[in-house]
Amino acid sequence: MDSRLTQPVEEFGKSAGEYIDLRIDELKLKTAKGLSVTLHRILLAVLFLSLGGILLPKLFINGLVKMFIGLFFEEKDEEEED
Repeated sequence: MDSRLTQPVEEFGKSAGEYIDLRIDELKLKTAKGLSVTLHRILLAVLFLSLGGILLPKLFINGLVKMFIGLFFEEKDEEEED
């Protein structure tokens, strides 16, 4: 009769242990997913900022260089004509 009474308690204990293990695994998976999504967003932001930074200085530098060349050489051409 003892085994009939203790058997449900033992099964409950095993089920509770399995449930706790599953909850811990779920927490680990959610944490890993959150970290991977966050890392993905950070890497994308760095990539886009890098590409944007490279493109913008290229555009500005090319435009500024042409503008300065035009300013300096136009002034020299005007001075030479006078």
